Amino acid sequence: MFQYDWRHVTEQSPRQLGRVVDQHLLRVSARELSDCDAELAPKVTRELLEHALAIVPDEFMLPLAAPSTDATRLRAAYVAFLWKRLRAPRPFVNPGKKTPFQF
Repeated sequence: MFQYDWRHVTEQSPRQLGRVVDQHLLRVSARELSDCDAELAPKVTRELLEHALAIVPDEFMLPLAAPSTDATRLRAAYVAFLWKRLRAPRPFVNPGKKTPFQF
């Protein structure tokens, strides 16, 4: 849940498994997660992430950041985090385990 506490984000944070959320809306089987990952991950480009973050209103993003952070810098931080998280192998995709969606 990096977006709620940027102070604890490190270079390795995007590569960490994350915590298991049993009641998450997107809870799926490991096989379903693996199948979706194989189909969708190649479609996510850095440019797509930049575009997606560019259209998020400042009023939505800035309450999650430190008071001195500007929206441009926060958007760049999101893109960097998500781009690094997307790099294979993705730690949250493990077809051999039966676990709920992880982030």
